[in-house]
Amino acid sequence: MDKRLRLVRAGNITAFNGLKSAHINTAFFYMIRLFMVCFTALVMVACGGSSNDDEGKVAVERLIITPTEINLPVGLEQQVKIEAVFADGQVLDVTQDAELNLSSDDASVATISTQGDSRGTIKGVASGVATIAVSGSVNGTQFAEKVQVTITDAVVEELLIDDIPPSIAVGLAQPLTVRARMSDGSTVDITAHSGVRWSSDRAQIAAILNKSIGIYQIVGVAPGEATITATFDFDGRVFEVSAPIVVTNAVIEHLLIKQTASSVAAGLSLPLAAQVRLSDGQLQDVRAPSGLSWKSSNPQVAVIVDRGAGRFQVKGVAPGTATISSTLEMNGRSFTSVFQLTVTNAQVEQLVIKPTGSNIVAGFSEPIMVKARLSDGQVVDVTAQAGLSWRSSNPDVATIVNKGDGSYQVVGLKAGSTTITVSLNINGKLLTSEFEIQVLDAVVNHVELISVSSSVPVGVGLELKAIATMSDGNKLDITNDDILVWRVSDPTIGEVLNNRVDRVLFRGLTPGVTTVTLSGGQASRAGGSMFDNLNASITLTVFAVERLDIVPSTISVAHGLSAPLSAFLTMTNGQTFDAMGNNLIWRSSDPATAEVIDTGAGKPLVKGNKPGTATLTATAEFFGKSVEATAVVTVTEAVAERLVVTADNTSLGLGMSTVALAQVRLSDGQLVDISSDVSVIWGSNAPTVATVTSAEADGAPGYAYIDSAGVGTATISATATVSGRMLSGSVEIKVVTAKSLTLIPPSTSIVVGGSTVIEAQVELDDGQLVDVTSDEGLEWSSSDPQTASFTHRWTDGEVWVTGLRPGQTTITAVGVTLDNQELRASSEVTVTDAIATALTIVPDAADLPAGLSTDVKAYLTLSDGSVTEISGDRLSWATSDANLATVTPSASAVLRAMAPGRVEVTASGTFNERPFEARAWLNITDAIVSQLRLTSDSPYVVEGMSTELKAFIRLSNGSELDVTNSSELTWSQTNTSVNADLPTNQGRRFIRGNSVGIAMIEAQGTINGQTVAATLPVEVVSASIESIEVIPSFADVAIGQPVQFTARARLDNGNTLNVTESATWRSENTNVVTVSNSSSRGIVRGIVRGIGEGSTEITATMTSNDKSVVGRATAKVNNFVVVNGVGQFSRPDGVMRRWLMAQRYCNTLTTNGGGWRAPTTNEMKSLYAAYPNGQARSVLGWATNDKYLTNFFNTNEYLDLENGEVTPQRFGDNRGYISCVRR
Repeated sequence: MDKRLRLVRAGNITAFNGLKSAHINTAFFYMIRLFMVCFTALVMVACGGSSNDDEGKVAVERLIITPTEINLPVGLEQQVKIEAVFADGQVLDVTQDAELNLSSDDASVATISTQGDSRGTIKGVASGVATIAVSGSVNGTQFAEKVQVTITDAVVEELLIDDIPPSIAVGLAQPLTVRARMSDGSTVDITAHSGVRWSSDRAQIAAILNKSIGIYQIVGVAPGEATITATFDFDGRVFEVSAPIVVTNAVIEHLLIKQTASSVAAGLSLPLAAQVRLSDGQLQDVRAPSGLSWKSSNPQVAVIVDRGAGRFQVKGVAPGTATISSTLEMNGRSFTSVFQLTVTNAQVEQLVIKPTGSNIVAGFSEPIMVKARLSDGQVVDVTAQAGLSWRSSNPDVATIVNKGDGSYQVVGLKAGSTTITVSLNINGKLLTSEFEIQVLDAVVNHVELISVSSSVPVGVGLELKAIATMSDGNKLDITNDDILVWRVSDPTIGEVLNNRVDRVLFRGLTPGVTTVTLSGGQASRAGGSMFDNLNASITLTVFAVERLDIVPSTISVAHGLSAPLSAFLTMTNGQTFDAMGNNLIWRSSDPATAEVIDTGAGKPLVKGNKPGTATLTATAEFFGKSVEATAVVTVTEAVAERLVVTADNTSLGLGMSTVALAQVRLSDGQLVDISSDVSVIWGSNAPTVATVTSAEADGAPGYAYIDSAGVGTATISATATVSGRMLSGSVEIKVVTAKSLTLIPPSTSIVVGGSTVIEAQVELDDGQLVDVTSDEGLEWSSSDPQTASFTHRWTDGEVWVTGLRPGQTTITAVGVTLDNQELRASSEVTVTDAIATALTIVPDAADLPAGLSTDVKAYLTLSDGSVTEISGDRLSWATSDANLATVTPSASAVLRAMAPGRVEVTASGTFNERPFEARAWLNITDAIVSQLRLTSDSPYVVEGMSTELKAFIRLSNGSELDVTNSSELTWSQTNTSVNADLPTNQGRRFIRGNSVGIAMIEAQGTINGQTVAATLPVEVVSASIESIEVIPSFADVAIGQPVQFTARARLDNGNTLNVTESATWRSENTNVVTVSNSSSRGIVRGIVRGIGEGSTEITATMTSNDKSVVGRATAKVNNFVVVNGVGQFSRPDGVMRRWLMAQRYCNTLTTNGGGWRAPTTNEMKSLYAAYPNGQARSVLGWATNDKYLTNFFNTNEYLDLENGEVTPQRFGDNRGYISCVRR
């Protein structure tokens, strides 16, 4: 006999009559006019009575089980969640519904509870694989859903308590979570296990609350210190872990809503979260739901949805505006916070699956997400929307795993292909999207553990990355894959925190040296020998913390706007470390003037509330070491005048993407980036041509992403409310078809272990060249992955090729445009057997005033005599006195002078399994800043074009330093009657003229304790380009040598203008030379680099009045360098010779026709004068780690090309390099 149950639903009210599962939004109790929906068994509707009962019935479409992949040791338990998805998109948790049939196909392996509060709990019985099924019927329609459970024989080794905050305030509560680390390296959440007990040694200070089965909290009772202990009685053994906690007498001052967006489309949802600001400056998440409630002022526009376990969402119902409020009742006081939410009438038109690539490797996983394209041109992330359903057409090849936190992964199981389908019901409209994925059977060749530094402060987390090089040449980021087991050789020195969703951290505990290793654990996905090489290690050094600094120490922000905060820790070895996200406590001396806002993920902002000044204080404690830093914030009276929207590329090939910025122009001339602010709403007037995806609202500087969809023109717009004023701006995007793809350079040579960058450029039908290296639509491959592999650094927009063994390989990039046109290009890579022989570091400035910074570059000299620059973050850095100078690792390490004195900088690293070390001295002077000077490439700029600006400070000792990129300087354009912007690009500053007039550029700030300011007028003129001159018109270029070409435009008003950075550059033969055509990574345009011998034409093109204007020059590549007044110098071959053999070598050299001889000392001095201060190394790529021989018959000296020093040479004794000369 059918058990008939009734489901009552109206709007957002859902309740099963007679069931334990109830989900009722109390905001809707006033909506009493309900309609009936009946169903049985599965989700439990069977309608009896007249046919009128079917009217208004909402059908059930499917069930969802979370998580979708379960690996569980014998004896442990895992709770699953079962949800019903209705045809109108509503989702209901039905785990506790007794009418669902829950079963295991092998109860000897795993069981699932069907009774009481433990219903839905899976328990491992014996090692093996079992399938858990949920089944039932609705109105005669059968429903079924399954999840596979793998039970392992791993045993518990230790317990881990997750993320207890170092302190909580009296009256506040935080959830408690405990995990068990198993013998196979995996970790299992055992918080809800019946064998877990929590206790506090001082319950009068910090008490344990058992909210319900498996849900525990720690609550502050009174100020003091306590120890929290978790005990686990399991399999005849008792495990225990403890953690200290401090309860403070801080009181709640404010309740804050962590807002992620200011608008949402009807039918979609946004997550809701709140935090409190305490009187001691701490910001603490209100994760426990006790006392916290949410409300919408207009439920017909937006409703609050309780997702359970303290998770809330706000869902758009109909277009309009609603006030969303959060109220916290705590310690007899009530706190409220609100924000305005706009629900738009934008319709979801399409779902798009966004994997990181179309190929994955069997046994590994990759994150997968889904985005929705709206009718207003926006693209929004809907991965965490309730009711999202994934399917794999061939689940034996690949399956989708629901991680249970709103994220998903695609897991490769065996070689083959499968189609991934996602579906989502929005407002009764079912949308689907498909993506075909190939699972490859490549095996792991080796794994590399990398980090941004080999040094880490005590108490601080250092992010680790595990990069696997596969047999097909692909490199995979496997850091977060469940198959990895992480261990530390000395657990007293540090620990690995790998319970994070998106990253793995090493946290230093005490000073010392330890090794982190990883290996393959759960290899059951694909099995076999593919995991044989799944192991790697990295040695890390933990140093004590010396001090904390807020950078910059003076901050300016307009009232109503925000600025990101940044702080660095200095270790005792002088190296600095990013302190953000490491339990910093921020306080403002006057929150009414400037308050700190926590956006999450360790990216706080300072917001200006009213004009005035305030002092920000950042404090932290790292295992007993307390540090503190301050910064002064000035909130200005500047008001927002307009919104400026720009795009990296305004011409796109069909299927290509670019990034866009939204900047507020203030009344004082400043431009402030608000691209990632929640108030910014992006849109497109032609979504069929281009769509736009908002930047992530996490407080960090970000971009909006523009994706082309069809040929035509689209206007990308942004609107924002700043200080109560609605602003809008737009940029026009032109989408054309792509013509061809080119890789630059077309051929290159690297050494084993060395790397080089390859760029991809697309030529469009309109003649423009666009950098597409970072475009995810390109598929990269290596013809011989054993010789060279590649790594795609998406965030940097770079492809790095790394040599693995001597030989040759072809790197190929292939893309398919939206009109199904295949674009293909390749680059030939030769890997030589040269090895590293020396490491050199060179500061950009040898003398530096205290308070300023300089870059320090690192170079490797190779056994073939060549010199290559290496990224500074591959080295360990230190200074001899951290009170005199600190050094921050990056591509070019940044050394900051702290106090006058002489300091030694040390860099060390391992190359070809050998340790190398380099040292350099820096003189820190007491010179003070006396003047700021601004310059521009030209005193005027054509409307719509740009020219570069620079800033220099003159010091009391008479010297000058370039401070264009100083974070202490604030730039503005103060003549508000002229429309001119001041965009930046990787430390370079430009002025772009948008309307005719005289722009007044101003820079001001406090540098080295001195307040400086300077102004510079730049005229914006209206003119047309008549011709372009490329300078030089002819140049001899050595192989590997970069030569800067410039383009000067002659205007119709008789003036000339430097248009190097505005022109489109092209080499007619990239096998002879390449020419830089992108400034996206701080690269200057017009740099020609010799690739192979020959001659070719270089062109610079611009469009003026719809007319294409071209300038031309010729570059000839030789295997020598020309020095004016002397002649030609041959490229050294890297062999160190005695004097007599060097003379013979030059006399018999036949390069380019012969006639060579050994140079005199004066000729070598002329070569040094042409390439001073190590430029022979940094520009020409010559070895400079030893001296260069001269013609002994003219002098008894030889010369150092690194510093120009001339020293005696003893006949027949010392060896040296030789560069032959020919006049």
